[in-house]
Amino acid sequence: MLTAGDPERDHVWTKPPAEVWGSTEDFRLYPKANVCDAIRRYRKSILIQMKSIKFEDKAADQHWTRFCRAKGRKPLDIKKDRPKYAPIKTKQWCCAVNNERQKQKGEI
Repeated sequence: MLTAGDPERDHVWTKPPAEVWGSTEDFRLYPKANVCDAIRRYRKSILIQMKSIKFEDKAADQHWTRFCRAKGRKPLDIKKDRPKYAPIKTKQWCCAVNNERQKQKGEI
């Protein structure tokens, strides 16, 4: 059915389930009610996945911008920009920043 790309361009996504059942010979091998229900469930699962992916992407972007604004900056430069990190010991701070960068790169 759907592969990579925009699901809204696929006929299964755009047409009513009854039209999809009638348009393809393979679908007519099965009862119309079963195919229509399957198409509705299929669409619902795709929408849930799309919302989940958007949410995760947004969360990852927010995390990156809040924790390490620029990829090339040194940990001490980041600490100087934000007074709330001042009480953290320098060695602990540098380790935490480097560990976070490695996590984001997939090295840990």
